[in-house]
Amino acid sequence: MVRPDKHKAASPHHRGSEDYNGCRPKQIIGGCYDTLLRNRPTFKQYNYVYVINDKDKRLLELKLDNHPELVIKALSRYKKQLKGVAVESTFNWYWLVDALKDAGFSVSLVNTAKVVQYNGLKRTDDRYDAFHLAHLMRLGILPTGYIYPKEHRALRDLLRKRMQLVQDRSREIIRLKSFIQVRR
Repeated sequence: MVRPDKHKAASPHHRGSEDYNGCRPKQIIGGCYDTLLRNRPTFKQYNYVYVINDKDKRLLELKLDNHPELVIKALSRYKKQLKGVAVESTFNWYWLVDALKDAGFSVSLVNTAKVVQYNGLKRTDDRYDAFHLAHLMRLGILPTGYIYPKEHRALRDLLRKRMQLVQDRSREIIRLKSFIQVRR
């Protein structure tokens, strides 16, 4: 399988297309693992896209730049049989979920705090995590979260930030009181 670091929308590389063309699976599941790695001085942004059939056979395996049109193009071949697309809920999931929903895909936002990895895994990387999300969706045990409507997200983000600031303030007050008591 060819997996260059960057794929162009015109020619995504994929794995297992002959299996898909030879016999059509009953259900297909897609998993997207959105990643943002902070490197100095630039940001590397990419996501992994996996498509598996009902027997966990990998039909598509891609590492794509974070552009919605690339992800939609990669998944569009499987759209009619696709059971759903699992997207990891990181702080930057809005763009991917919105684009997939606008394109007509059934999207599940994964609650990453409740995803349980198997004990004894020999590898844990973004590529395997994308496959694991698709696998959990196939088994019907994928923990999901609520996808807020676009118009409510700004208010929710504002309330989360306010809560964080209140907690920071309380922590600093307690720290200051503790410091004053120690000095007496």
